[in-house]
Amino acid sequence: EQLRRSVQDLAFFTGKGDRRPLTISIGIACTHGQPTKPDALLRAADQALYAAKRNGRNQVVMGAAPDAM
Repeated sequence: EQLRRSVQDLAFFTGKGDRRPLTISIGIACTHGQPTKPDALLRAADQALYAAKRNGRNQVVMGAAPDAM
């Protein structure tokens, strides 16, 4: 969330000097200490990213924990 806010607060200007908003959507996945296959962790983070975009963008979404190995 801190990263998302930092990006949102940046001043981004076009070549003509117009200020443009800049935002990011972030998907996060966590193993919760359980052994997890890397592709499952990446897939969970990717699903969370698309959920952030579907829900209006400019937000951080925590994905479901992937299945253990």
